[in-house]
Amino acid sequence: MWDEVEAFIAILIHMGIVKLPQIHLYWSTDNLIHQERVSSIMTQTLFPQTRRFFHLADNPSALPREDPSFNEISRVRQFLDSVLKNSQTLYRMTGRLLLTRPWLPTEGAYHSNKIQRTNR
Repeated sequence: MWDEVEAFIAILIHMGIVKLPQIHLYWSTDNLIHQERVSSIMTQTLFPQTRRFFHLADNPSALPREDPSFNEISRVRQFLDSVLKNSQTLYRMTGRLLLTRPWLPTEGAYHSNKIQRTNR
């Protein structure tokens, strides 16, 4: 059984990968867009409640916005470092992944976003 915080974070990661236009669609009963991985670990009513109360930063110890060294990401840096460390221990790439450049603007031509695996 999933811990609520783990389930919430897993859903957020999934939502970052599988993008739908509205959050409630992840729990849709429509077979075309239904997301079993989301609906099986948290109900549609529990997700917004968890989202409302989920908090990573310790506000009293956080730098004020006026501070020159303030950075939005610093509020969640400890959490992100933990996620990175754990993901590196759980997943090892066997080769390199090269992404074509879908973020570069193209004019008048269709370019697909392909992932190419290399074994160098």
